[in-house]
Amino acid sequence: MEYRRIFRDIELMDNEKCTHRVWKSIGLFWKRRVEELFPNRNIIVEMGMELFGEFGLSITLYEEEK
Repeated sequence: MEYRRIFRDIELMDNEKCTHRVWKSIGLFWKRRVEELFPNRNIIVEMGMELFGEFGLSITLYEEEK
């Protein structure tokens, strides 16, 4: 199962590494999902720290004109 691959060796990881791994997985999911739902639109999935005034790790989606 996919979640086992994501969380293998979790007891050896600290919380920050675990949080980043989950965050990246969620971002990848959204990138794939918007490509599936809107193949002809330019939807951007942006991941970063404190995007648009948010606190901590953030993921945001928006459409960029072509």
